[in-house]
Amino acid sequence: MTTEKPDQKTTALYIRTAVKNNQAIIAQKKKLVEYAQQKGNKKYKFYIDNGVSGLSTDRPALSQLMSDIGKEKIGDLAVTDISILSRNYTQMATLKKEFEKFGVSLITPEGDIALESDSIKDMLQTIRKRLDNELLDGKDHAQRK
Repeated sequence: MTTEKPDQKTTALYIRTAVKNNQAIIAQKKKLVEYAQQKGNKKYKFYIDNGVSGLSTDRPALSQLMSDIGKEKIGDLAVTDISILSRNYTQMATLKKEFEKFGVSLITPEGDIALESDSIKDMLQTIRKRLDNELLDGKDHAQRK
């Protein structure tokens, strides 16, 4: 028997890979479930976009997630990394505003991400650094061939 309250909101576990990769999906699922359970979240739902680019927000699972957020079913949104949500700065800002509007907390296993207006710049800088590092890693790999 669970101890969840009938009106308890769901924790959304959003998972995405740009290229179909079931192993990466399984790894993200495991990490997010462990994190959710560690935080005491007993009511969670997966939203999975396998093989879908993060450059567009036109993704089936993300669309369903945003619909559920709009219906106020979601309390927290967990991702393994914020770049899973979007690799586009403008889209990330739009998503962030929707999360704020409906009181959704964005969380990662590395820690909660503040969504106050002042923190969007920091969040976007983090995404940019990660993308820059990925580009540099890709160039290093190509040069070694």
